[in-house]
Amino acid sequence: MAHASHQVHFNEFLEPVSFEILSLNQAYEQVLGLDRELLIGKNLLDLVPTIGEEPFDWKSLGSRVALSGGETSFFTYSEGLKGWVDGVIFSRRHNSFDVLFKRVDPHWILRASEKLVKERKLRFEKGSALRQEGLSTGEVNRGIRDSLYALMGKGTSGTGDHVLKFIKSNTEVIQGLLGNLREAIIIGDVGGRVLLINQAARDILGIRDSELEDRELARVFQILHPGTGENLTPDILDTLTVQNNFVLNNLALYRHDTGKTVPIEGSLSRMGIQGTGVIILFKDNTVHEKRYRRIEDISYRDHLTDLYNRRYLEEAVKRLDNKRNIPFSVMYIDNNDLKGTNDLNGHPAGDRVIREVASIIKSVCREGDILARVGGDEFEILLPRTSKSQVEQIKKRILKAAGKSSAMGGSLQVSIGCAIKKSADEDLSQIRSQADREMYREKAIQKNARQQE
Repeated sequence: MAHASHQVHFNEFLEPVSFEILSLNQAYEQVLGLDRELLIGKNLLDLVPTIGEEPFDWKSLGSRVALSGGETSFFTYSEGLKGWVDGVIFSRRHNSFDVLFKRVDPHWILRASEKLVKERKLRFEKGSALRQEGLSTGEVNRGIRDSLYALMGKGTSGTGDHVLKFIKSNTEVIQGLLGNLREAIIIGDVGGRVLLINQAARDILGIRDSELEDRELARVFQILHPGTGENLTPDILDTLTVQNNFVLNNLALYRHDTGKTVPIEGSLSRMGIQGTGVIILFKDNTVHEKRYRRIEDISYRDHLTDLYNRRYLEEAVKRLDNKRNIPFSVMYIDNNDLKGTNDLNGHPAGDRVIREVASIIKSVCREGDILARVGGDEFEILLPRTSKSQVEQIKKRILKAAGKSSAMGGSLQVSIGCAIKKSADEDLSQIRSQADREMYREKAIQKNARQQE
């Protein structure tokens, strides 16, 4: 392992002008092909003038570590050394850095990965042998994936020509490794073409065509806008010119066999600091998404009526209370004598009345209206973009349907209060309170009328 310590000398603008070699070992001598006496105290930038021309910015990395401390790993093809190197740059004192590295034969990584694949299959066949060796299937899977990442320069400085040449010259072996990954993976080249794709990716994309390589990446892997259906992949790929990765979080991926979309999560990462290619790693998130939606739906629904509950209603109020929804009408509905029904016929009968009122409301109201049960026998309806005449028509239809109901052997008696937000400067909470008061006023009027009969 080659090792050397360097003192960095900066100019007044904190630009590095010299990497003075303070100490080195024999392996470092052999790398540079010079004796120790000719290296100690010398400027590395003078000894290896091509170092500033490397795609991997050695000068910036060494300077940054010398100034700020810490350590940074690297895996790159070095033009000056005519080969692949793997190592770390770290700082032990201010304005200095150490470099520790070795030459790497990338074919060794392939062979190690192939060995992992074989061992993984063997352990699966032996079953409990995996646990006996203290390795999980996830660890083996990550080992294969990380080996591929190292080969392709993910998060490293691998240059485009050398990384892509290496992949193309070892396509069969790498494709075999990709096939053993449970994650879906697509590798694209600098020209935006599909270089390699594994079976997991084909399955999620719904693609049977075996000849996908060299196809346009943005047409194979299409992230669609949820509203317009526009293909967002070209824009996402463009972001990789200014950032290293892009997170895919429950985005809609186009399936080529069905024409529908599937929710996915994962990431797109560029290969190397020059952005010489792209690696897309993703998985189908349908099961998780359905489970999340189911849990969310349960938490927002009233179990008796399947209308929304108060929690959802309050969130909907925040979302809908804007000038686009004016006039904004609110309606409160209450069953007039639920207590009497419960006392006379029992609570199951009262539950049937509540469900019947909910059913009437659902049959009358429009798509986009928010219907919620907010109390024992109380309901609130949010009616965005609904005028006074429209809300009066909805009120009449509810009263008519209730009058025709035979849920308890006779018509249902309900009280309804309405109020309307007509301008943006009105407070919707005050409008809701007004509708609630109107409902109770109507309830009192009907009660008095029954007592006088």
